[in-house]
Amino acid sequence: IKKLNIRETCCVAVCKRNRDRDHANLHRLPSNLPLLTKWCANLQRAVPDGIKLFNDAICEVHFEDRCLRNKRLEKWAVPTLLLGHDDVAYPLPTPEQ
Repeated sequence: IKKLNIRETCCVAVCKRNRDRDHANLHRLPSNLPLLTKWCANLQRAVPDGIKLFNDAICEVHFEDRCLRNKRLEKWAVPTLLLGHDDVAYPLPTPEQ
């Protein structure tokens, strides 16, 4: 999946936090296809094909605290919070799992 420069605003429909205005930490959608599929399912959007340019990003408020380490996402992190709907296809596993 080819990517352009990261966008300046969170791509979650109900969130328009901006990197400059709100000092939001934005995270690119992953290039790992299985993880990207989970992200897109939780965001209720289609997975882009390999031809599409995909530069969307999501701000940190859509991730649980345990998904972030020093402002960086863990490799297994998926967005689950404040997505504008309650139907989260891929919730995070509990710490015991």
